[in-house]
Amino acid sequence: MPCFLLCREVGKRVMIPKKSGKIINLSSIAGLSGNPPDMTTIAYNTSKGAAVNFTRALAAEWGKYNINVNAICPGFFPSKMSQGLLENYRRVCRGHDAAAPAGRRGRSQGHGGIPGVRGLAPHHRPDCRGRWWRLHYVSASGAMSSDFFGLEVPFLDHVGVKAETNAEGHVIVSVELRPELMNSFHVAHGGVVMTLLDVAMAMAARTSSSHKGGAMTVDMSLNFLRPAIGRVVAQGRVLRGGRSLIFCEGEAHDASGQLVAKSLGTFMLRKEMHDGEGN
Repeated sequence: MPCFLLCREVGKRVMIPKKSGKIINLSSIAGLSGNPPDMTTIAYNTSKGAAVNFTRALAAEWGKYNINVNAICPGFFPSKMSQGLLENYRRVCRGHDAAAPAGRRGRSQGHGGIPGVRGLAPHHRPDCRGRWWRLHYVSASGAMSSDFFGLEVPFLDHVGVKAETNAEGHVIVSVELRPELMNSFHVAHGGVVMTLLDVAMAMAARTSSSHKGGAMTVDMSLNFLRPAIGRVVAQGRVLRGGRSLIFCEGEAHDASGQLVAKSLGTFMLRKEMHDGEGN
């Protein structure tokens, strides 16, 4: 496995002695999930899944040397290798295009290519006690869009909030904790939990009436019940809705499934979005 051999030699000769380094492996989106029934590429998926888990294991083992290990997972790119696959499975590939944030495949160059990785490696490392690490994936098939349930929210993109489920009056979002999102006790900062709940409830308010505009927070109350660690998942639900005001509730759970916070909020729907308005 080339990435294993290269990482081993570079790590042994350079990074471990210097106690510093950044590794970015190349895998594929095929290593993160299975394929549609008509796409039989099990050997490829297996090899890319191995690269993903190798990256996880290496990040955990070499974190003590201040070495950051990450992986990039591209989607479909036109190439000689993929040409036959893309031609034979047009229906499948159109499905993949629709699933990509930009709604299309990547391109070999220009804005549709693989995103830059300059800002990826420096931010994902164990904390000062070596207790924590995070593997960050970039799935690049016309990706790196900050689209969030139909809205572009740069702040959520910066924090790393992910849109999980979007149903009528019910929204689930999540975030993987990393050092810059923690407080001095090495647990989730309260502002992060509050942001998740605010976003989950606001988005639930928007989906309750197929609202295409924004939702502005009018009032929000929150009770913290316990510290949050690992992946934090927040759910927002609509309790009651009117023409312009929507009343919601929210819950946040951590990686262990423990309830960490509950909230109530009132949100105002706006017919038009203006710069700086809405979640």
